[in-house]
Amino acid sequence: MVFTRNTTDALNLLAKSLPRRTSVVLFDTEHHAALLPWRGPNVRRIQTPESVAAAVPALEAALKLCPEGPRLVVVTGASNVTGELWPVAELAQVARRFGARIALDAAQLAPHRPVDIKALDVDYAVLSGHKLYAPYGAGALIGRADWLQAAEPYLVGGGATKSVVDWGDHLGVAWSAVPERHEAGSPNVVGVHALAAACDTITRHGWDRIVAHEQALLTRLREGLKTVPGLHELAIFQGDNDRVGVVSFTVHGHEAGLIAAALSAEYGIGVRDGAFCAHVATRRLLERVEATEQRALRASLGLGSTVEHVDRLVTALRELVTNGPKWTYVQEDGRWVPADDNRPLPPFVAA
Repeated sequence: MVFTRNTTDALNLLAKSLPRRTSVVLFDTEHHAALLPWRGPNVRRIQTPESVAAAVPALEAALKLCPEGPRLVVVTGASNVTGELWPVAELAQVARRFGARIALDAAQLAPHRPVDIKALDVDYAVLSGHKLYAPYGAGALIGRADWLQAAEPYLVGGGATKSVVDWGDHLGVAWSAVPERHEAGSPNVVGVHALAAACDTITRHGWDRIVAHEQALLTRLREGLKTVPGLHELAIFQGDNDRVGVVSFTVHGHEAGLIAAALSAEYGIGVRDGAFCAHVATRRLLERVEATEQRALRASLGLGSTVEHVDRLVTALRELVTNGPKWTYVQEDGRWVPADDNRPLPPFVAA
């Protein structure tokens, strides 16, 4: 295991460690962290499959076209746009038949479901601490060491070096073994400790309880959103598939950014608006619902979410869509904000 700053950092490290002429195969619905690090002519991006089942033959067809040599399949565990689960174990079986390794982006999956690397039969898994209720700035790349050991250090400096000798005209450097090889600089001890503590806490809480709690809230949220006029939920796959507590949607005739600003300012509700660092996937899904803008809204559920939170969001959306915002909003630097907002700041901010 190599400790990194986050999922993006971990996947960039893995990309820098690939042997030459490695073929990389991935679906174009990936988060930018998994979509962008791979470069070169041997990168194959598979278009969004219509169903969970269709993802398996799509990967098989792509791997058949790969040249001889090392191969890596990159797949997300749960979409950060829609929360839908991908068939990771089945995709791993396909990868094995073609001698490919498989890397799992578990950033969105790990906070919501247990991740068993051996059972899924993946070679690498990456995750971020901030998704797991730990502070920002800590993540991990977990998996096989051989490619990482053979690669030049991701960063150079203290900690990555076993020995440095002054040969006069140059420095002779012997690099440390993995994981120190890719962990140059002072380590984020606090972040790593917090990540471990968060994982322990979640495990002690019990996955059965966590999943049952989240799924009950998710069902309530999705049923409630159906009562909001003009609301369209986004989905990658056809049918009602298993998913974690994430719902993305648009509201016909209403700008996503304005709704998000009004939910925050008038109801104290935080949702994400935009394309969620997955522009290709989000824009394709928006085309399906004939959205007039390239932005959507996303509501996420977690351990701290309650029935009251869900009901408050649904009620607020219905009021906004039916009656409009109670405040006036203007755009500043491309974002909607309340105009002439004279409400007093909370004491801790004012101080």
